[in-house]
Parts: sequence; C-alpha cells; structure tokens
Amino acid sequence: MAGLLYFIDGKDRSIKLDEIHKLGLDYAFDKQPTPSGVSGRGPSGSAGVVLADPKRVPTDKIGYYLDKQTWLQMPGKPVWVGFYTDDRPKPEDLQREHPLPGYRVKLADGQEWVVPVALTPADSDGFQLQHVLPTIAVLSEEGELESGSVEAKYAPLLKVAMEWFRAVLRRDFAADPKQVADFPEFSSKTVFRNAMTVLAQNYRTGPVEIASLKLFNEECASNVLDCLIDKPSIIEFLEKKRDAVASGSPSVNAGPEASCQTTVQA
Repeated sequence: MAGLLYFIDGKDRSIKLDEIHKLGLDYAFDKQPTPSGVSGRGPSGSAGVVLADPKRVPTDKIGYYLDKQTWLQMPGKPVWVGFYTDDRPKPEDLQREHPLPGYRVKLADGQEWVVPVALTPADSDGFQLQHVLPTIAVLSEEGELESGSVEAKYAPLLKVAMEWFRAVLRRDFAADPKQVADFPEFSSKTVFRNAMTVLAQNYRTGPVEIASLKLFNEECASNVLDCLIDKPSIIEFLEKKRDAVASGSPSVNAGPEASCQTTVQA
C-alpha cells in the first residue's frame, strides 16, 4: 500500500475537508484525510500539515521525512504532493472506488493503468459510433424507463472522446490523403490535458501527480486517448469493411495500430 501524501503549508491538524477542497484537492479526497502536523521545516521550508487517505497510506507513514520522500509543488498553491521514493504508488494504490471498464495501457512508468472506453463502433452496416458511458434513466412517452443522456460527471469524458475521434478519423482513417490536411492540430499541451482528464476518471490523479510519477510522454498520452475511443475496435471494423469493398470503390484506410492491451472489467 503506497498512496500519495499532500503537504499544506501553514495549516495544522485542524484543517477541514472544505478547506482542502478549496485548495483544489477535491479530486484527491472526498472524505476527511488523516493529518500529521509538521512543526519544523516541511517541503515548503516552513511548518504545515501532511495529509493522506489512511486506506492508501499506513498511518505510521503519514508524515514528512525529507531523506525518504519525493515532493513536487502545485504551481501557485501552498500544496506539495509527495510519495516515498523507494515505494512509489502503483495504479492499484490510486484507483478510484468505482472505476469504469476499459483497456490496460502501459504508461511511461512501466505500469499498466486502466483507461476507460467512452465510444465504440455500433453494430450496423454503416460506420456509426455509440457511447458506452453510464446514463440517467428517463421516462419515455409510453411511460417506460429508458436510457437518457450521459451522467453529468462523465460529460467531460465524452467531450474529449468526440474531439479525439474526429481528429483521428481525419488523420488516420482518411480514404483520400488530401483530407489529412483537415486534421486539427492538437498541441502537446492539449493532448496531455485531455489524457489527464481520461486517467482521472479511474484514478485520483491530476497534473502534479502525473508529473511527479512521470506517467506521460506524448506517445503514452496519445495511446490513452486512442483507447478512450476504442481505436482497436474501429480498426477491426474498418478492416472488415475494406475487405468487403468492391473492386474500384474508394479505398478504406484501416489506420495505424493502437497500443491498447486486453479489455478488462475494472
């Protein structure tokens, strides 16, 4: 068990959950964490408090030990994120209580993390996508309950998936190479930000955690987004269509292979 530690400069053991959330740590804690006061010099050089989830970090390890830990500050905030240098957190240490199913993807740390799937090809003759995210039940005109819109907390995930799918469709699956010019250029910063949104769905991670644990490079971040849109299934679908295309018809580009591992039920 090797979770993350959070140091808050200038605070003490009496810090409350709402204060912690105001510092931007709502993704890290949804319940009151266990505090450990630092009366001397913490990562900031002054006193404060170390916080951790006792289900993820043993209580006797919640504290500040300079020679045993690695710390990184959240830019512009009195918050540092840390871990024991010789006992780095693994995916299972940071996984949320109710993760979405998806693909196992090896990130830059060499560990396999479960990336949720938001879109997948629909079972139809034409190429159509369907989302596979949890929905809210609504009442139909016949008075029956049926699936409605995606739950609000998954809406950002669906937005990222749709944007990445449109980009990948033009870039990797264009029948006419000239269409590649229409590919909307995604900067590295955008790719990293979107991949962070995806990973945070299943893990208690943000930009500081990802940077501190060295989880992303550009290839890994792109792989995360490819698996979000179920690119392996898209390739399989298009390969079947390509084989069925009559001679003389426009070709179908199956695109490059996606780096996703076996689908798992997280």
